[in-house]
Order: sequence, then structure tokens, then C-alpha cells
Amino acid sequence: MDFVWIIIGGFVLFIGLGVREWLFDRRTRGMIFSVSAALVVAALILTAFTYKSPALFPSLLNPSVSLGLFVVMHKGFVRWQKRDPKDTFMDWRRGLGPDRLFNILYLMLSIVLWMLLCTAASLSGFKWY
Repeated sequence: MDFVWIIIGGFVLFIGLGVREWLFDRRTRGMIFSVSAALVVAALILTAFTYKSPALFPSLLNPSVSLGLFVVMHKGFVRWQKRDPKDTFMDWRRGLGPDRLFNILYLMLSIVLWMLLCTAASLSGFKWY
């Protein structure tokens, strides 16, 4: 079951690594936001109804945090470079330094935020998923 929580927690991160165009398009980003918001509501409902054995669900909160991080970083990149960041996986052309910086920072910060959510849930003393 832990594998399912990892997949749910990395929902936006996996989209960012696989089909990044979905995060650039406003319509599909709206659908991703709707799914992330539904997961936050599910986390709140599940937390509220686990009163016999209290539990927290940081894996359900992480997609909205990752999406928020992407939107903020994307807006900053567009203001700085006046274009969308490009995928730089195995692309060693010149002039893609800012794109590489964006990709590395987004990957590292989203993983760190995911770990911080799980660490905060662990420190709370509750069971967490």
C-alpha cells in the first residue's frame, strides 16, 4: 500500500518529469489543480474521520504543494527569460543554462518539500500515510 501513497504523492512531480507540456497549458493545469484540490479535500476528510487512531496524509497534500511550487517557479522563469522553460534531459546545446537551473531546482525543491511534509507528519506523533 505504501507504493500507492508514493505514486499519489508524486502525482505532479511525475507529470513534471514526463509530460511537462500539461503543466504549461492552462486548461490541463486546471484539471491537474482540480485533482490536487480533490486530494487535499480527501486528506482533510480522512484526517477528520480517523479519530480512533489519528492519522495524517502528507502524500495527499503534496500534489498541491508541488503544483504551487511549479506555478511560482514558472512565473519567475517566464519573467526572467520571457519564454517557457525547455526540457533539458540529455540536451547539451548551448544557451540552455537557465532551463537546466529551473529543472534542477524544481526537482530538488519538490522532493525536499515532499520529505518535509512526511517528516512533519512523522514528528506529529500520528500515524501517517
